[in-house]
Amino acid sequence: MAAIPKDLIESELFGHEKGAFTGANTIRQGRFEQADGGTLFLDEIGDMPLDVQTRLLRVLADGQFYRVGGYAPVKVDVRIIAATHQNLEQRVQEGKFREDLFHRLNVIRVHLPPLRERREDIPRLARHFLQVAARQSAVYRAEYGSYPKRFDRI
Repeated sequence: MAAIPKDLIESELFGHEKGAFTGANTIRQGRFEQADGGTLFLDEIGDMPLDVQTRLLRVLADGQFYRVGGYAPVKVDVRIIAATHQNLEQRVQEGKFREDLFHRLNVIRVHLPPLRERREDIPRLARHFLQVAARQSAVYRAEYGSYPKRFDRI
């Protein structure tokens, strides 16, 4: 969410009708319509403006929304996976995140500590990404085979 300017978040998520705003020359599906029947990942949901949080809550409760500038409801069946680096409980207490939306999203919580707190994972991750890069560039294992022995230096 943080990477999208505030005034474009609604259009990005919910789409817009032709003529809804300057530059809206065609109807555009938003991410919810595109993800209909599937899963939508919302990154940095803690940065979402309160008015957009309200619209998101309505989609989760009713399974429908209105495009920006639209008058006809759009029905969707979407599962939401949300992520943030922020403490949402604290943001709720500060009035920066809706409590009802927090409870709606907080059904299954996965806490992933930062990599700096899991240094033992670094060799395994480095090996994985090295293998992926080698496959993509057609470099064979023999060419990077000695690197795993040097992980203690990372």
